Amino acid sequence: MSYNIKNALADFKKEDLADGMIDILKDSTRTLEKTKENGFLKLSLKMQRTSIYNAVVWLDEKNGELVKTACRCGHFQKQYFCCEHVAAVVMQYIVEIYGQDVVKQSDIFPLKPQSAFPYILCAPDYRVPRLPTPNYPQMPSLAHF
Repeated sequence: MSYNIKNALADFKKEDLADGMIDILKDSTRTLEKTKENGFLKLSLKMQRTSIYNAVVWLDEKNGELVKTACRCGHFQKQYFCCEHVAAVVMQYIVEIYGQDVVKQSDIFPLKPQSAFPYILCAPDYRVPRLPTPNYPQMPSLAHF
């Protein structure tokens, strides 16, 4: 039983997974490095652009469980569990094992009709209210002053 999208959705917020997916899509030259360490699968993501964060994820593939995460970025240091870099490692692993269709069919990126709610979607669950079209009254001309 490998770690899959359902496991990821149980372990992480959708927003973090979406940010991770966006992060890996920015760089098509990324490679997932896999090594065994203490009986667990250790994953890290190497990208063409220089990454100073060095996000690492340890998975128990046999039981389909997340064991440990690490990253040097400030967001991870605040949460001590997740950031977009850790999520990028997890999402790259899932894409390589199961393909992009699994991610597309998940509810990480829900597709909703625009008319269903009065928001503009900037990213998953980051909603900006639409502003109404201003209907200002006509101001009198100031030409006669």
